[in-house]
Amino acid sequence: MSWRTIECGTPHSPSSGGVCISGVLYYKAADQLLSKASMIVCFDVRSEKYNFVRVRESSIGAVDTTTTLINYKGKLASLMMERSYSFWSSISFDMWVLQDPDKQEWSKHTYKFPILSNEVREDTLYSVRVTGTNEIVLFPKYVSDPFYIFYYNLQRKTSRSVEIQGIRGKKVYTFLDHIEDVKLM
Repeated sequence: MSWRTIECGTPHSPSSGGVCISGVLYYKAADQLLSKASMIVCFDVRSEKYNFVRVRESSIGAVDTTTTLINYKGKLASLMMERSYSFWSSISFDMWVLQDPDKQEWSKHTYKFPILSNEVREDTLYSVRVTGTNEIVLFPKYVSDPFYIFYYNLQRKTSRSVEIQGIRGKKVYTFLDHIEDVKLM
């Protein structure tokens, strides 16, 4: 076993972390030949070939710098969080789902759920992830005591929050869909 380099014919600069869906690694990038135009790079691990999703003007939100690429029901999706600044009474998500990679057709869905104003601090940066059961998880990058993790179920359109106490001033690293066997402890 050794490492090798797979050449790509399109010079690009990765601009975010990626997501792997069915053996294809997707990540956002800037095309260095087309005036830094945004695109999504698709690398098929089995065939070791690159493909590109060039985003049309009508779906440019899918590659915005603030979006997170996710696996949504086996399809590539891009999730953008927007907060309502009126006392942080709600959080909404625009989710762009790549319906047809060949035609590069996206569909846009908007989800909104309420949040209690005492659960969210204005100066907190949040990360967004999605579980294997298509539940959006919103968690702070840095924590205070207490802090909250928010869950939104995309199928039922319900939300819940979990209060975490006893951790201060630390950065949070979150791993979703992790199972720990407590018998070993």
